Amino acid sequence: SSLRSWVADVDERKHSENLLEMVSRDVKCVRTMQVKYTDDSGQEQTWSGSGYNVKCHMQSSASNVEVTFSAVGGRKVYKVDRRHPKLPFIKDANGKQPLEKFVYSTLPSSVQFEIRGSSIMPYVSSVFE
Repeated sequence: SSLRSWVADVDERKHSENLLEMVSRDVKCVRTMQVKYTDDSGQEQTWSGSGYNVKCHMQSSASNVEVTFSAVGGRKVYKVDRRHPKLPFIKDANGKQPLEKFVYSTLPSSVQFEIRGSSIMPYVSSVFE
């Protein structure tokens, strides 16, 4: 799926919806995107979808959105330094790898997460908002 096809898909959604999309840039493993958010009635909601390309259409009124990823049968997705060409995993002051988590107080109209790697070393290589 190219960025051009992604933009075409975005245009098909309703004006009251926002789009979160996970796009696998390899087929080394199936991945899952997990989303937690607060709906317009103030209730916390969760959603998840697995596959190589996953789309989550959300009401534009959603708030406090958290997006995380994991590999099916593998591990959670940890942060990498996307500014570095080799995308090394990041370690905190204690030497631990923090989980990759994207947090939005209000959701952009569309976000595409490109994900790569094996089931034991998955990572988000690019994010387009």
